[in-house]
Amino acid sequence: MIALKPFSREHADRTFTWANDRELMFLVNRQEGVRKSDHLRWCRRIIKIARIFAIHHDDKHIGNCCLFDVNSDGRSKKAGLWIYIGDPESRGRGFGELAMRLLLEYGFRTLRLHKIYLYVMAYNGPAIRLYKKLGFRNEGRKKEDVFLDGRYYDTIHMGILSREWEKLAENRS
Repeated sequence: MIALKPFSREHADRTFTWANDRELMFLVNRQEGVRKSDHLRWCRRIIKIARIFAIHHDDKHIGNCCLFDVNSDGRSKKAGLWIYIGDPESRGRGFGELAMRLLLEYGFRTLRLHKIYLYVMAYNGPAIRLYKKLGFRNEGRKKEDVFLDGRYYDTIHMGILSREWEKLAENRS
């Protein structure tokens, strides 16, 4: 079973081990590792400014997901999204999809957002396929947007509207 739990200091400590995982760093567009003090400072900050959750599978913390730049009170009613499965043994097992479904439901039903968007590295085919499966649509491509490991890479901007998500949710029922 997958559950989203409020992010806490306990999660920050576990997340630190993932913050320096080379494979994961490449997937989420990070080139440098982080020091523990910088990581904890980032965690304290993001808890205050975003809706961040720890992804749990059978009570084991396996990753994190977040809605950021949440504008649920303004006219735009939108937020950005990021997600990763940090636990290497839990990657590729469908847990990211289940967590995304919960996060989208929270964003659209609880926060009453109109749109949720994300950015993904163009080389991250599995993530792009998942986002499309969940109803996200390609909204643009930034050519050679990120310099990573001595090379430039494109990023893809994707988004989903609440009515599109609702229609897909109805079809799943």
